[in-house]
Amino acid sequence: MTAANSPKADDPQEVIPDFEIESLARCLLPKIQAYFASPEGQAAFEEWKRKQNT
Repeated sequence: MTAANSPKADDPQEVIPDFEIESLARCLLPKIQAYFASPEGQAAFEEWKRKQNT
């Protein structure tokens, strides 16, 4: 069965199971936290905040 023939092909929005989202979050969250704890991440965040205020 190809993607074009699958029942979900007509559905523009596909549902992602919660366990898949949680698994992805468990992998990404530590890396995101480490980035924003680094000097580079803190500088990027400060730059983003400056841009939000203008």
